[in-house]
This record gives sequence, structure tokens and C-alpha cells, in this order.
Amino acid sequence: MCSKSLRILLFLSCLIVAAILIITNFGTALFFPSKRNTHRNSTSIKEDDYKFVDIQNAYSDNLDQPDLCEHSSNNVEIKCSIKENSSSDACFTETACSSKKSSAIEQTPVADKETENAKDLSPTRYISGQIEQTGENASYNPKHTVSLEKKELLEVLDKIAEKNIPLAGTAHYSDRIIDEIIIYKNEIVIVNIRVSGDLEEITLWEVLQTCSKDIDTHKGLKKKSSIKESTVSYPILIKYIPIIAHSILTYYSSCEIDVNSIVLYGFIFTQNEDIFEQYKIFSSIKTLTLKNTTIYSSTLYLLSRCIALKEICFDVGTDVKVDTTAIASIPNLEKLKLYTVNKKNVPWMLSIANFCTNLKEINITEIDFMNTAGLNSLINLEKITILTLMDIVFDGIPDFSFLKKMRALQKLIMIRIFYSYTNEFMQKELTKIKITPRYLNPTIDLDGSLMQKEEEDVLSKSIIEENRTVGAHISSNIVRIDSKLYNDLGMCKINPKKKSEYAIAIIFAEKLNERSWMNSVEIEFSLDDTMQNRLDIRANSIIVVKSAILKYIESISFPFLHIKTIKEISLTNSFKAPYESNMIDIFFSQIFTYTKHNNIKKLHMLSLIYTLHMDTYMIITIGNSMLDLNEIYLVNVLFEPTNTKPKNSNEEHALNSYAAYIQTAYSFMFKCRLI
Repeated sequence: MCSKSLRILLFLSCLIVAAILIITNFGTALFFPSKRNTHRNSTSIKEDDYKFVDIQNAYSDNLDQPDLCEHSSNNVEIKCSIKENSSSDACFTETACSSKKSSAIEQTPVADKETENAKDLSPTRYISGQIEQTGENASYNPKHTVSLEKKELLEVLDKIAEKNIPLAGTAHYSDRIIDEIIIYKNEIVIVNIRVSGDLEEITLWEVLQTCSKDIDTHKGLKKKSSIKESTVSYPILIKYIPIIAHSILTYYSSCEIDVNSIVLYGFIFTQNEDIFEQYKIFSSIKTLTLKNTTIYSSTLYLLSRCIALKEICFDVGTDVKVDTTAIASIPNLEKLKLYTVNKKNVPWMLSIANFCTNLKEINITEIDFMNTAGLNSLINLEKITILTLMDIVFDGIPDFSFLKKMRALQKLIMIRIFYSYTNEFMQKELTKIKITPRYLNPTIDLDGSLMQKEEEDVLSKSIIEENRTVGAHISSNIVRIDSKLYNDLGMCKINPKKKSEYAIAIIFAEKLNERSWMNSVEIEFSLDDTMQNRLDIRANSIIVVKSAILKYIESISFPFLHIKTIKEISLTNSFKAPYESNMIDIFFSQIFTYTKHNNIKKLHMLSLIYTLHMDTYMIITIGNSMLDLNEIYLVNVLFEPTNTKPKNSNEEHALNSYAAYIQTAYSFMFKCRLI
């Protein structure tokens, strides 16, 4: 009986367990249908299935490498989601991983082998700003949704295109472009410096939103507030898209703001693109700088509409594609600057000067293997007041006769000008040329004499002789020039105008690198601005002056030798020379040449840093060479006993008197009237 009862209880227990299991499965299927087994129709991707993939490396890998995010089975394309960290939202961003490259490092889920049978994941296409889902199942899936951020971006781009009909045809964006814009949307594309001194930085996303919604752009400042300088850049990490460039340039179209100076960086303008009429930002500019920008000459021709423009600068990387022979006449242009542009662009850029009657300044810097033909072809040079030529390697024999046409020239800067009358420069030798000091210093023989005869025998005698006459036609108030060029142009014959101050700085190179002076010596000569009675000579150097530099100084002729008004000469020295050098003798021998046309009454010499050693007999030499000299004043000079014998009794008497005076006078200072 007990055995039968146990069997009945066991049977009932089994029935109860079975009932519970049936009820549990039915409830799950009823209330949680998403947990049913769907391996036949979809892929279950778990958090454990997510792996990290370096997309930046994939961007730079060869296109033949297999795509880490793409799997193909049964002709079904599977795309994986990318989890994107963003400060503006926390949603998932779906990226078309079928693209072989990406431009950022992101976290990428990679499905396991079960994904090979998946069929219900819907790929996404971006066509003319529209979002389109395809596939068997296009229903909403929270883990495979189109990014709201991308949707917003596409809407913004479509709105901009709708406002500008010519851009509508270009409103096709690949997945890669969309991703790039999102990744770099916070790149600063506009930097403004207000007249008030305030600094503004505007991102690409701010620009796009502004252009799509006509948002006021003055950011709380008065609409009439002027911008001193605006640097407008196309983001270099985003492929060039016309609609992006258009948006950046139209940023200020919705408000009344005057922009004085604009720097355009990284733009690629198309042929006949009328940017100066189309965009309001150019309406009031006074200065335009093009940097790393491609532009057609037909577009630059339209600069004639910018009547306020006073300065244009073609900066590094700018390429002008010449598609018309017409040159813009910019009525009020005063300054033309060329910085680090290709030599092929120089002739056209310089030709602008021929159509600008008010041009006053030309600046050409860092151009390799240009020639002087473009400068010599210019016709409107009579009003040029400032000419700057720096860091230039000339191709062939430079002809500097264009300087004679600049009759109003007030400031002339010609430093680091590399050329040769005897050697032909080669492109492969460019680096070597730029670190060779002899191309900047006078050509001298071992005995210190200038080597001009050999040059004339080798190259055109007429050009060399013509260059030597240039100095007599120069009357610039300020001159900074290489010692070689100073000598070759005959700048010692500079013709100063009356009642004006003049300053000439001659630079002697000792050591160079490709971009700057390493060691150099500078001697500056200045005339006062009244009666030009006083000549100041300042020898400036922070290095020990070697004997080679002293030979260069000795070989040239000092400036202002031909004027007849100098009564007083002052020499201020900061050179440090070897003890055994004849630096004092060199300077005094050069100073003596001024007595040919001038009656020098006073001579002052001051050594600022180092005590100069002078032979006592030098006082006698000074008196014999400067017959009209009444007073000599020497500071920080140490006299040494002389080994030179007096030539006569007068010299002997004078020498004894000076020696006695030196013994009693303050050793730091020597001041006396000559006997």
C-alpha cells in the first residue's frame, strides 16, 4: 500500500514540474518575444562581442587589406555599429564600414561567427542629404540606428544647399566625408581679432549652423564693431567640399561688420569664381593675404571691385593659375608682398604693380631661383618708397638696374641675397648655397684685394658695370644690405638729400643656416638730420670678429665719402677681436678717407664692451692724416708703448707730450687737443 502511494506522489510531482515549465516558457514567449531564438533570421551581438579596432591605422593601410568591419555571406552586407564618444550626445553612430579607410580612432564592434547568417541588419546610404535604410527588415533597432548627429548634419547641409542653387548639384556626400565633418566639426575655422582687442574663435559646426539658420553672428557685440584681422581657414583634415568653403566664407553675410584684414588659408577656388562679389566679407577689406590657396587669375582680376584694398600678400603655398592675360587694376593698392611662392608665379604677381598707380611698397621674401626680369619689366616704380628683398636665390646674373627707377625710395632692405657672377647655381645645391657665407660677402683675393677682373672676364661685363652705377642713383634714408651687394652696387656713392637723416647698415656674414643668420657682423653709418655735419659709425657684434671679417671690412669703401659737410666723426665699437688683430688700424684707415672731401674737426671713439689696445704712435698718425682735426676723444682705450721711431723732431716732441699726458690722465678716458 505504501509503495503504491509513493508511486502516485512521484507521478503527481512530475506533472507539477512539467506544468511549471510549460507555463514559464509560454509566459516568456508571450511577454518577452524579443528573447526568442532568432538565429535563423538575425544575429545576437553581445557586449562581449565588441572589440577595439584602430581605424586610424586602417585609414593609412593599403586598400587591399581586408576590412575589419565587413563580412559577406549569402550576398548579404553586414555593417557594424561604432560607439562614438561625443560631448554633445551619447548615442551610437553607425558608420559605413565598407569604406576601406577612416580618419579617427574609434571603438568598433566586430560580430562573431554567428553574424555570417544574419539577414535583417539594414545598411544605410547617404544620398544628397537623405537617409535611406535598405534590407529585409528596416524597423527601428536601438543598437543599429542612424546617428542623430549625422541626420542633423545632413539636414544642415541640405538647408545650405537649398539657399544656394549652384551648390545643389554638389550636395552628394560619401560616408567618409560625413564622418570627417563630424569628427572635425569642432575645428576652429575663423579667428577674429576685434579692434577692441577681443579674440574670437569660431568652429566649423558653429559656421554650418549659422549658415543654415541665418543665426546672428556678432555674438553679443555691436554689429558695427569692426574686425581688425580675420583668419579664415578651410579645415585641412576634411576633403575639400564647395559647400563647406561656401559656408565659411558666408559666415558674416547676416550682419553688418567691417573686416579690415583677411587671411584666406587652404581654399581651392574654381575658374571664374567671383568670390569678391559673392561674399560680403570682402566688401570692406583693406588687406588680403592668400596662404596655401589655389586661385585663378580671372578671379583675381575681379579685385578691382575692392576699392578699399590697400595691401595684397601672396603667402607660402599660394598658386595662381593664369587663365587670362587681363590684370586687375586695383586703384588704391599700396603694398604688394610675395612670401615663399613658387618662382613660376612671380612674374604674374609682380605684373599687378603695372596697373596700380598708387603702389608704394614691394616685398619679396624667400623665393628660390627667381630672376630679375620681372622687376626690370615694371613701369610704375616712381612712387615706390619701400623695397624689401630677403632670402632670395637668384638664377643667373641679377640685373639690379630697376633700382634706378625708384626715385622716391626711402627704405631699401636687401639681405640674404644669394647670387654669383662666376658660378651657376644648381637646384641640387640649394641647401649648400644657403649656408655659404661667401655668397653674401665681398669677393676678395688672399691679399684682400677685390677680385673683379676675373668676374668681368667670365660673365657679362655690361651687367656688372651697370650694377656698380646703381648706388649713385640711390637716396634711400634707410638701407640694410649684404656687404657683397653693397660693394657690387657701388653703394658707397649713395647720394643723400640735404636736411634728411640717413642710416646704412652693412652686414658681414660669418656663419649661416638655411633660415637665419647664425653669426654676423653689422656696421651702421648714420648722418644727422640737420646739416649732416656728424657721422656716427657703430660696429655691432656679439661674436669674436675673425680676421676674415676684418678683411671684408677693409676691402669695401665706407658710405657718404662724397659729401662735403661732415665735421665730426664718432665711432662706437662693440667688436671683440683677437689681441693681435689690427682692428683699430683698419677702422682708422677707413675713417681717414673722409678727409678727402671734408674738414674733420672732432674724432670720438668709444669701446662699449671690450677695452681696445692702441699703439701710442697712432695719435701721431691720426694727426698727420686728419690735418684739420682739433680734438680727439677716446674712451675705454689702453695705450701701449710704441716701437715706432719718430720721423722728425716735431713728432718726437708730440709723442713725449702724449706719453706724459697718458701717465697722468684717467686711464679709462683720453681727451686732448692735438699738438
